[in-house]
Amino acid sequence: MERILIVSDTHGELNRIKKHIESSEKEIDFIIHAGDNWKDGLQLADYVGTEVAAVVGNCDPMGSASQEQLLEFDNIKVFVTHGHIYSVKQDLQRIYYRGREVEADIVVFGHTHIPFNKEIEGMHLFNPGSASEPRGCSDYSCGFLEIINDKFYIKNIDI
Repeated sequence: MERILIVSDTHGELNRIKKHIESSEKEIDFIIHAGDNWKDGLQLADYVGTEVAAVVGNCDPMGSASQEQLLEFDNIKVFVTHGHIYSVKQDLQRIYYRGREVEADIVVFGHTHIPFNKEIEGMHLFNPGSASEPRGCSDYSCGFLEIINDKFYIKNIDI
């Protein structure tokens, strides 16, 4: 089993997510940071003692890290991008087709600061929301991906 913490749009504020990690009884095996202060992902990985995959967002210096990553966990393909280059605030069509193009099982993105978790034609689109600056009617949030025997469970968590 793998348990993966998914965060985005932390914007340098890690107190809430660290408190959530401290109060969690489950171990974190990997961290995905979907941009806007991608270096926060590195700090969280050091804090937890695990590996991280982090992409740049529109508030990060361009060229400081990749805009996209394709990860694989136990035959589950996870495409990670911040979402701004796919105009996710307007609609999810472009990011959906990019996920199809790379044959992802899960597309992780941020940028909107609003949690989203929906399966569309066998592919999950997932936004953990924001751990520091929620928008809309959402609360401070993150996500968890659990992979057990080539099956995955993904959910948003209010923190």
